Amino acid sequence: IGNSARTYLLRFWAFADQNDALLTINMKSIAGDNICTYKISRRFDLAGNGWQAYEFPFKTISGPVTLEVSLNSNTTYYLDDFEIFDDTNESVDVTTQYKWWYNNPNPGWISGDNDTSVKLPDGRVAWIFSDSFMGTTDPHTNIMGSNRRIINNLVVVEKDNQFTYAIQGTPGNSGSLFSPGNGNIFWNNGAIVENNKLKVVLDEVGDKDGNTGRTWLGTLSLPDLKVEGQVRLAHGLSALMEDGEYIYIYYGESIGNFERYTKVARTLKGQLVNVPSWEYYTNDNTWSKTETNVKRLVSGAVASHVLKLGTGSYVMNAVPNLSSEIVVWFAPSPEGPWINRTVVYNTPGRESVLSYFGHIDAGSGKDGVYTFTYSSYPFNDNPLAMQLNDKGVYTIHYAKANLLKLSPFAPKSDPDSLTSISGSSVGKNMVVKWTTAIAGHDHFEIQESRDLANWTTVANVAGGNGKSFQGQFANPQPGVVFYRIKLFDNAKNLTTSRPLRITVTPDAVLSAFTATLQGNKVRLNFSTSAEAFNPGFIIARSKELTYDQSKWIAIDSVGGAGTKGTVSQYQGVDNNPATGNNYYVIAYYQKGKAGYSAVRLVNYNPIANAAETLAVYPNPTGGDINVEIANHTGKVNIALSTLYGKEVYSGQFNVAGETTKIKLNLDQKPAAGIYILNIIYKDRTESRKLIVQ
Repeated sequence: IGNSARTYLLRFWAFADQNDALLTINMKSIAGDNICTYKISRRFDLAGNGWQAYEFPFKTISGPVTLEVSLNSNTTYYLDDFEIFDDTNESVDVTTQYKWWYNNPNPGWISGDNDTSVKLPDGRVAWIFSDSFMGTTDPHTNIMGSNRRIINNLVVVEKDNQFTYAIQGTPGNSGSLFSPGNGNIFWNNGAIVENNKLKVVLDEVGDKDGNTGRTWLGTLSLPDLKVEGQVRLAHGLSALMEDGEYIYIYYGESIGNFERYTKVARTLKGQLVNVPSWEYYTNDNTWSKTETNVKRLVSGAVASHVLKLGTGSYVMNAVPNLSSEIVVWFAPSPEGPWINRTVVYNTPGRESVLSYFGHIDAGSGKDGVYTFTYSSYPFNDNPLAMQLNDKGVYTIHYAKANLLKLSPFAPKSDPDSLTSISGSSVGKNMVVKWTTAIAGHDHFEIQESRDLANWTTVANVAGGNGKSFQGQFANPQPGVVFYRIKLFDNAKNLTTSRPLRITVTPDAVLSAFTATLQGNKVRLNFSTSAEAFNPGFIIARSKELTYDQSKWIAIDSVGGAGTKGTVSQYQGVDNNPATGNNYYVIAYYQKGKAGYSAVRLVNYNPIANAAETLAVYPNPTGGDINVEIANHTGKVNIALSTLYGKEVYSGQFNVAGETTKIKLNLDQKPAAGIYILNIIYKDRTESRKLIVQ
């Protein structure tokens, strides 16, 4: 190797007369030794070519590098075709191979297959694997150590070319992320971000309970990738792609052992698990709710990855059954027509090792160059032994191609698009904010829908030369609601954004509630400490304390604050309380469901005419004071005070019947002047002015 400081991949071919013959590679430079150890396999099939490919990625600093090969077993070795690829190679992705070889932590991911990748909203890439070895990672040996275990599914998270894991347990003591719980296992078969969750397609494998072959959809929270659950998916699939308002579902048709076809269905975002909502693309070039007459998009393979290169430009990727080819097809729309079958890479042929499961790296695509991945597996009498002795026979390999150059469909530029959109409730209004990819707009329309089919304009917003805009309108009713923006540029060209999904969950935290009789009305005061999307409160009254809703009547309604994080005070009134017991309750939303306050009781005994029910005489008086109380039963307190509040007499009396006469026995006659006589009932106080002569 010359004097260039680059990243390289060494590939050589070998077999030996003795199985597991030891061999050491040393890429020696002025930086020192860079060693990797191998076990070389013997020929498995005398009719086969016997050759196995072995690889070692490495980096160099400036200066020459010498390749040294040490043969460390007493046997005959057969070596051929030492190749070195650098990171400028147009077909072999040396940089990605190096990253996966060196950047996994120890312990960590060693090898595995079927690496579906999804770009997460925060820019990270989630790699979902099926069977994988976890344990000691050592980039300087191609031989798997004894500290390893195999798990059936996991997520490897890539950020800044470094890797972490979503698994059960720890990297040194790991378990599968998802499990059917019946003794079977799950392998991944696609993934997508839906409703800000990572949804993973899981194929159930095994013979427990006769459940093999079932498909499930597992859910992981974002951004922490915690398992939230798994539900049955009543249809198999092989790849998912999001585009516009739809998720496109690619799946296979197999006839016999070798005949393969790819078909496609679609569903609205948020409806993936709702298989009855799917539409299938038919031979009539239309979408149908019934899975009949479904069109075969490509033959010879089942799509394992479909990617949008840009508006009007799509690519499908697969490794045809028992083939060494990585193949792509191109189309102007998700449903096709899929044309220009192109082989982008031929996998190196190795005895008893097959290639399968082609994918595209979701994090690649710079300057139109995309990374392709494919899995390999040893199909011989003892595959596990071969996997342990040679990590390269059961792992992921990396190639690359410029798909933008290969595609006959150049991506079109959208008239405009949104780079962000969000919505939140502020007080009694919903506020939607968005930013646009380009500046200069005539106006915008905010539209609302409950079903993604019927849309209503709820706000119009003036355009301008900026890129950030917002609009507001009344808070929506409870439930799931969708919003989209219709963008009109200065030439009034229309672009419609993807929908924003918001779940409206009204809530209020009631902190106080009192009911007080004031005259012949009942004042109902209450407060909240916080509210969200709260439309208001209903105050109801009943003559009896009962759960029977028919016995309660609404007597007042009070509007809520919408969304507010501080205390709010409210007041209602019952202008016509019933005679006797009155029970009051407040009905309001609690976390999206109907909730009720504690019940408050007010006893109301109306007085038809205060002058007739209470009499004080004589007035003016020379000293005697008589009080008559009518239509009241119970205890009353009577107090006589000066105008300055000084009490000169008090007493308690029991009254009953239509009229009770009370004569106040004062110890001595009050001094001449004006006094206040207070008759204090349980629920009210009545006062009379009394003149003493």
